[in-house]
Amino acid sequence: MRAALGLILALLAAGPAAANQFVVRTAGAATAIAIDQDSLRRTGRIRTGWTYELYREHNPFRGVRTQITGVLLVVNCKTQFARRLRVVHYTARGQAISRIGPEKVWTESLRGSNTDLMLTAMCTAPDEIWARRRAKTVFELYREVWR
Repeated sequence: MRAALGLILALLAAGPAAANQFVVRTAGAATAIAIDQDSLRRTGRIRTGWTYELYREHNPFRGVRTQITGVLLVVNCKTQFARRLRVVHYTARGQAISRIGPEKVWTESLRGSNTDLMLTAMCTAPDEIWARRRAKTVFELYREVWR
């Protein structure tokens, strides 16, 4: 348990967005989901890492709006329950709009949801639908995905 706690503290200090290797897939007409492969850590059945939802904006008159949601997840791969340690909402240009967390309780994701797809990819491996992409940051990845 101490090793898992050390892993979590290291990831909290690191923060989201700076990575090299992502896996990404579409998750709806205007949404893609991604996992920062460089942030993934394993301790027994526990996995931690940064996941992202990338939203495509269509309305320029709506003002500042979340385009990227970064979530530092802790997943129990045996139960498939997860806790969000940190949630950060960003604009497409990388401006943080809000920060939330940590959640106190473990929750189960809905089967087939975006969160469920990310948990499965974190605990086992991304299936063939996930594409491997290299990008310096999640913001660069966002621009690649929504060109």
